[in-house]
Amino acid sequence: MIKSPVKLLKRHKKRTHRPGSRPGEIRVEHHSLAPSISVMAYDQERLLEKDHCRTDELKPFLDQYFVTWINVVGLGDQQTLEELIELFGIHPLAMEDVVNIPQRPKVEDFADQLFFILQLLERESSIRLEQVSFCLGDRFVLTFQERPGDPFEPVRERLRRGGGRLRQFGSDYLAYALLDAAIDHYVPVLESLRDHLETLETELRSPHPHAMDQIQAARAEVLEARRAVAPSREVIRALINDESSLISETTRLFLRDCHDHVLEATDLLDGCREVAGGLMDIHLSTVSHQANRTMERLTAIATIFMPLSFLAGIYGMNFDPGVSRWNMPELSSPVGYPILLGVMATLGFAIAYYFYRKGWFD
Repeated sequence: MIKSPVKLLKRHKKRTHRPGSRPGEIRVEHHSLAPSISVMAYDQERLLEKDHCRTDELKPFLDQYFVTWINVVGLGDQQTLEELIELFGIHPLAMEDVVNIPQRPKVEDFADQLFFILQLLERESSIRLEQVSFCLGDRFVLTFQERPGDPFEPVRERLRRGGGRLRQFGSDYLAYALLDAAIDHYVPVLESLRDHLETLETELRSPHPHAMDQIQAARAEVLEARRAVAPSREVIRALINDESSLISETTRLFLRDCHDHVLEATDLLDGCREVAGGLMDIHLSTVSHQANRTMERLTAIATIFMPLSFLAGIYGMNFDPGVSRWNMPELSSPVGYPILLGVMATLGFAIAYYFYRKGWFD
């Protein structure tokens, strides 16, 4: 089923604070999922993983482990969000951006914390965005997601296996690993979109009633993907250039590699935009070509019947051969009618064969 482009664009409606409300006010949407908090706390020797935590259980992890990753899935409980603000010292303006979705990807420096937003890309029947917000502290990374499901499972597996840089470096390297996993996930999604556009490009060479809906839906998907990919480059660049002490020089080197991955995704997106932009031209050209072919066939048929109609018109005139020998004497011939039919048939087949050789009936 083809989704209407209007329905695709309805997802862009942003949740905003009420006019006149104070800055940093948190207003939870009634349809948001209830929060589910999971924790991965680790150092080089230890790893603790726990799901469905309460906010009052989080403080010991921060005290006992080198790095703690708290992942919050669902933004539907204002009390839980306020408790997280108090526990981690999150700036109210940052939490306002977490709740008011979607936000443009960006980076905010709040002295002892870095707050940044990224858009995750998913594609099943169409492109879907999900905002994920990161709060980077000295020994923790706090992430907020709208709904279950994310591309971070490879990072979790690396933490479980142990060894490597992830268990040795600080919270800034964990934040980089999560960013890199999200951006790496752009590539297969955009490749899937590109394959869909190329398939659609082939299908449009044979026009069908739903062609315009498919073209508009494809262009809406590309615009949706652009809202995630294009600003991500600015986020990575801002993190590389940020002078915050929360990001070490070693992590900045890895962020440069992450920036290269963003550029790769951007190139893929540019290719999708070019293909999507050409779909309408292909469709119009195909429709025009089909109309021209139809006009050729109609012209050929009309040309075949023109001389036949001419002959039929002549012999349909009411002349009396008995009045004058010049008044259609062939009407008095006993074989005049078969001769006329034979002439008309021969003439019609001759013209039809000529147009057939010219390719007008292909």
